[in-house]
Amino acid sequence: MAENKLDIEGSKYESTTGKSKFVILKKNDQILNENISSITNLWGVEKNSDRIKDKAFARIKESKDYLIFYGKASDILCKFVCGYPSIRIGKSPWDKRELFEIGQAKKYNKIEIFTEWIFKANGESANFTYDVWITKNKTGELTSDDVELMVWLDKSGDFKSWEDLGNFKEFNVRFAKKGANWNNGGFVFAFVYLDKNNKRKFDLIELINYCRKKIANIEEYHVRSIELGTEFAKNTEVEVKLKKAEVNFIEK
Repeated sequence: MAENKLDIEGSKYESTTGKSKFVILKKNDQILNENISSITNLWGVEKNSDRIKDKAFARIKESKDYLIFYGKASDILCKFVCGYPSIRIGKSPWDKRELFEIGQAKKYNKIEIFTEWIFKANGESANFTYDVWITKNKTGELTSDDVELMVWLDKSGDFKSWEDLGNFKEFNVRFAKKGANWNNGGFVFAFVYLDKNNKRKFDLIELINYCRKKIANIEEYHVRSIELGTEFAKNTEVEVKLKKAEVNFIEK
């Protein structure tokens, strides 16, 4: 039987599960046979009347050579961004499906992530970013203790005005404390590459450990999901061609 692909499109929240030949999961260097999710996720569009193809649209589609992320929004009212079409490894705080459980950060020596892509964007702003949800509790939705960790692989346009924590290795690091109306509070870190390159490899555990600067005992927290996708603002069109994403969970 053929495996389900991750192809999906729409102007609302659509999701499916399956596999892609461009996304490789490993545990201790051995291939993991786990499904992942793909999501259109136009969460930032404020008005339901704008959730139509001509005003806001997202797509993920596998071609012969790439897994392609696409987003487009016209001059409509959005929150921080209009949407984040993405793939998801693991089970996010909002996902009710039985998917791969990553576990506590302290379980791993490393989580090595390699990515190669082609990024093209026109308009106000867009990015290609990993979005990692790290929570104090093993299950349930977000609380004011929880952490969103982003790794910005590529971007166009302006960056969010968060606190600048300085540079760490090849990243500039930004930080914000979320308000109660933003994911029920909590914290967000953004690791932004200092230079342009369409091939990157980083250790997620190393970045999580860096967050101890602000979050005590974060190694005890649970890595709920690792997402990869493109955020895009209004008046923006973006296409990212993913050549390869490989995640290797190296246990202690």
